[in-house]
Formats: sequence, C-alpha cells, structure tokens
Amino acid sequence: MITVIKEKNSNRFFGKQYIKIERYGCSETVISTVRIKSVSLKKDNYIYMFLSSFNKVEFYECFYYLNYEIKGASFKDREGALSALKIFFQFIELFNVDYRNIRKKDLLRLKIFLRGGYYDGNDMKLEIRTRRSYKTINKYFCVYRQFLVYVEAKVNLFTVESKKLNFAEDKNYNTKIYENNNKVIQQNLLPDYISVSKYIEILNYIRSKENRFKLRNEIMIRLEFECGLRVSEVRGITLEDVYTDKHIENKFVMGIIELRNRISDKQYQLCKGCRRVTSKDDYNTKEYNTLNDGFQQVAVPMGIINLINEYVAEIRGAKNTTKITRMNMRNTKADKVLSRSNIADNYYIFLSKNYTPITVSGWNNIIRDIYSNVGIELDKECRKTNLNHKLRHGYAMMLKNLCGYSAIDLKLALRHRSIQSSLVYTNPSLADLLKKNKESMDILYSRFPELLIKQGEGDKIGQDNI
Repeated sequence: MITVIKEKNSNRFFGKQYIKIERYGCSETVISTVRIKSVSLKKDNYIYMFLSSFNKVEFYECFYYLNYEIKGASFKDREGALSALKIFFQFIELFNVDYRNIRKKDLLRLKIFLRGGYYDGNDMKLEIRTRRSYKTINKYFCVYRQFLVYVEAKVNLFTVESKKLNFAEDKNYNTKIYENNNKVIQQNLLPDYISVSKYIEILNYIRSKENRFKLRNEIMIRLEFECGLRVSEVRGITLEDVYTDKHIENKFVMGIIELRNRISDKQYQLCKGCRRVTSKDDYNTKEYNTLNDGFQQVAVPMGIINLINEYVAEIRGAKNTTKITRMNMRNTKADKVLSRSNIADNYYIFLSKNYTPITVSGWNNIIRDIYSNVGIELDKECRKTNLNHKLRHGYAMMLKNLCGYSAIDLKLALRHRSIQSSLVYTNPSLADLLKKNKESMDILYSRFPELLIKQGEGDKIGQDNI
C-alpha cells in the first residue's frame, strides 16, 4: 500500500486543498480531503487571525497563540506564522499525527510535505505543484518550535540544538543551530547597494525636476541613505518625532528623530525594531517609553532637519488651505504620545500629491522613476532586491568603507537585533572576488612563467583535441 498526497485545485473559500489516497496496485481509494482556510478579521483596531476547517476541526490553541501569545509581533510576522500553522495543521490532518508528540518519522514526512513538488518514495508519493525553498521551511520550523513550546508539547524535536557559533569579533553574540533544520547555502556576496557616487546622481536628478514634490523626495531619500532609516520608518515619522538636542556641554546641536509605533499607523508606517501597541493605554507603559524597547533614536544632520522644517512649512502653509486639501489632511492626523511636545495636534509629515500619507505604491513609483533615470537596473519579472533597501544597504557600505565600521558597529548603527544581519556587509562583492582571483593568477604566472599560455597557444591546443 502506498499513500498518495495530491494537491487539488483551489477552492474559492478554502483555497488550496489536499487529497489523501491509498493506492493498491492499480486501484485507488480516497481516504480524506483536507481543507483549511486562514482568516483575518479586524475588530477594535486589532486584526485577529485564526484557522477554519471544512472538517470542523477546532484550532483553539492556534487562535490564542496568534492573537495573544505573539500579540506584540508585527503584522507581517503574525501573518507568516498564520501561513506556517495552516500548512502544519494540513499535514497533521492528512497523516493523523499528534502534534504534541511528533516522532522522528513524522518530522521527516513533514519536511518532504513542506518541500512539495513531486516525490516518489517507498510508502509515500507526493503530487504537489507548490515547491518551497529550504530557507522558507526553516522559517516555518521556527514558528513550529515556538508554537509547540507554547502548547507545552510532550516532544518538540524542533528545539534540539546541534551546536553554537561564536563570532570572533564579539563572544557575547551567539547564534543557535538546530539539528532538524535544513542546510541552507548562503550566497556570501554583498547585497545590491547604492554607491555614494550614484547617490549624488540621484540627488542631482531630483533637484533637476520641476515639480512640487522634489523637496519631499530629497528628504526621504536622504533619511534612507544618510541615516539608514527603513522606508516604513520614514513614512511613519510625525511632527512630534523630530526635534533638536544639544550635546557635549552645548558645543554642538544635533537633530534627533524618534521612531515609535502608534495605533494610528498603517502597516506600511510601522517601525520594525520598536514595540508594537494594541491600545492607546500602551502609550503610558514603562516599556513603551523606554529607549530601544518602545522607541529608538536616530541622529540626523541639522541640514536634513532644516529641510524637514522647510517642507512642513511649505506643505501646511497658507497656500494649501483649499477645502479638499483640508479634508484630506484630516487623514494625516497621528496619535500624540509625547507630553514634552509643544505641538497641539500631531500629523504625519510626508504626504502624497493628494495630501494624504504617502503610500507604498506611490513612493515605489517615484523610486522606479528615479532609478531608471540615473541608470540603476530594476528587477524584471521576479523581484530580487527591495527598491528602497538598496539605499539602506548604501548607508551600511558607506559606514564600512568610509568610516571603517566593524560588524558590531554596523549592528548598532543599523539597529539590527542580530549581528548576523550586519555580517552580510563584510562579504566581498563579485567584482572584489574577480579582482582577487586575477591578482592571485598574476602572482602565480610571475613566479612560474612557464604556466602562462602564450597568444595563439590556446587555439592550437583546442585544434589538437578535435
């Protein structure tokens, strides 16, 4: 007998479905059909997530995990956990496994099921169109690891560690490697980034455009490249977040931008490294008002602060007081959370042409236009590199190459949670690798000139082998 798992065409309500078949020779018997749907519902300014099954299976623990245990996680992380758990419980139903007591054999089957594609084993066959990378599967395993800890599973094979890595630069930074994770080959090359020379071209192009948005565009680009802000953080900046402060016995003044999350924020305005809020009561908690927990501070050159003040005066000046403009600007209001601020009403700073907070698609269209006009290649068909993250990568490489920052320094400057995210900037570029290879070959040929292939010899060797 062979168990066959087939992927059925998507259903409008339940989406992807799986059929379990038992095959005896040429005959097949359908044993079960698994239909599980992931659902997101908004209530009281909070998006609840849960699973719904056609077979009326209850997922209480999954519901409480997604909406209470990891309530403070970002929407993206919770959405990823929802997708991972949906696939997990599809497997549990198909193979009738007790998820509180997953055995080694079950784990091997889960790996094969998550990988997808077409698999032909001794006792199991898969006919699944979806194919997942090992990196994606490891992300799912991370969700399962935390979920099974939450439900106090009897056996949790996902938590078994194989060893720890210590980074030579700082022994306090460790990373765990789990025995049952899949091996993922990392591409040890630099990410795509904007060089300083190309950044100057970008600024020159923005300034050459005769439109009323060039000041806004320059400020947003500067904040990403010169201060390392993520684009979502830039979109979420409000009036009360920007101020100046005197440092070192009043000898110089530095601009400060505080990054924090608010209930009024959209998903595209959230700060990745700051505590999430679920109600306005959170604004008064100690955690929300603690540096590097509830909020982060970024030092900003006074030149950029002055540009921001100029832009705010321009966008909210007397000339922008038409009825439609005033109506749209009501949608730019943000929660006021700082008592020290002398601002009566708080508003998001960066607005679209309609005087509403600038959106993801609106800003990405602007970035595409800028990149294409200064000769920066855009991904076609399949997106490989985030448009805006190239600027943040450029900030990191500027700190490394011009200022000599180490991986530890970069971690702090980029506000990364893990040093692993910063180590990528210590990797060589493809051009660096080719240059090193050429240099090594030049040394080899200079010491052993008899190895050097003379002009015309290569053609002669090729003819002899024909």
